[in-house]
Amino acid sequence: MKCGTEFFDGRRHASVVFTRDFSDWSTMPDLSDTAPIWWRAVRKEDSIEALCSLDGKAFTSVRHGYFPPDEKVDVGIMCAAPEGPGFEALFDNLKLDTG
Repeated sequence: MKCGTEFFDGRRHASVVFTRDFSDWSTMPDLSDTAPIWWRAVRKEDSIEALCSLDGKAFTSVRHGYFPPDEKVDVGIMCAAPEGPGFEALFDNLKLDTG
């Protein structure tokens, strides 16, 4: 699963992709065109929920999807610019919690 802000069709979108035997992709308009966005991914039993927020306190669910309960998870952050001149990205206040 990957989640984050993606730029396409000239706008920012909140984007979530789940990959099992194939990848699917869901999007919605991002919460802001310019403000920082907080993301949270929560794993519970056989699912992962991706949520985003403008203030890091009130989160909106973007996607909830199946994830095999016995599957090991590796977690990390990334940014990419497959086309164009690139961009500046800042990752701030990263927290990993097993609780």
